Amino acid sequence: MPLIKFSEDLVLRNYEVVDAENLFAAINNNREHLRLWLQWVDATQTVKDSEKFILDSLYQLEMQEGIAMGIFFKGFIIGGIGMLNWNHHLRQAHIGYWLDKDYEGKGLMHQCAKHFINYIFQELDLNKIEIRFVPENLRSANLANRLHAKVEGVLRESYLQNAVFKDIIVAGILKKDWL
Repeated sequence: MPLIKFSEDLVLRNYEVVDAENLFAAINNNREHLRLWLQWVDATQTVKDSEKFILDSLYQLEMQEGIAMGIFFKGFIIGGIGMLNWNHHLRQAHIGYWLDKDYEGKGLMHQCAKHFINYIFQELDLNKIEIRFVPENLRSANLANRLHAKVEGVLRESYLQNAVFKDIIVAGILKKDWL
């Protein structure tokens, strides 16, 4: 996947093994904030965990199973965006994202998501992207709405968040509606 550069300071690119320390620091500094919404945060306890994630991500990219990219601001990771559950037959996938709490509310994730979705539809020729989030995650709900994702349904108690079953809202974007 090519580098997506928004400005001199803001870049979206694949993680590299050398990013493991920076990635771990970004997660660790936002642990309490992120663990409200993301299961994987509690499993990320060391730099080695971030390195394993990066290696797994690079393998998934090679196998065309998924894409994981860092959001870099002035060389530091401030978030991530990715595509997972890549179904080649149906030409669809899910996207997920996270952002450092200090960078929320500035439109950065909306900008990153738009460029990432453009890449997915135009370069990978997917037909559909799904965004999944718990109803309490109002930031994710607002982002899905700003991206014109249509709510397609609710998967009841389909997400285990901090030992509590939660519903998942599924919102979809079709290529024909995006372009």
